[in-house]
Amino acid sequence: GAYKELYHYTRNINAGEFDREGKRYCDFSEYAKGTTNFVSPDWMGAGWYKFTGPYDINIMPEKPPGTGHCNTKAAGWVAGKHPETPGASKTVDICFDFGEKLLECLDGVSANITNCGDYFVYQLPEVPECNYRYCSQYGGTGKADWDYE
Repeated sequence: GAYKELYHYTRNINAGEFDREGKRYCDFSEYAKGTTNFVSPDWMGAGWYKFTGPYDINIMPEKPPGTGHCNTKAAGWVAGKHPETPGASKTVDICFDFGEKLLECLDGVSANITNCGDYFVYQLPEVPECNYRYCSQYGGTGKADWDYE
């Protein structure tokens, strides 16, 4: 199947709110460039995506990452579980984390996830606004704490 790639290293949950150049990103195509806020370099609008970040940073987290991670203000995470069976798809809610307990699932969007065996693909809509962005974490079998800040 045809999917686009979310490859940018700043999607990592270990990345801070701003990158080295002081930029913050969102997955919102219509956003007009600001001085600090920019559309993610790898976001091509709503559609099917595979996370292809370096060092197996390739799945969306299933827990709130906290605010100010993944080079955005409100980091996107899956409120639920990925489908476990290869070939299986499921609809999930994706939340955006603004930090405090009551705000860790603000403005959720619905998305589909398909288990492709060795990886997942995600059917993702545009986020509600800047600064919301889909986040990724290590999806391998060990633990990786790559810190890009």
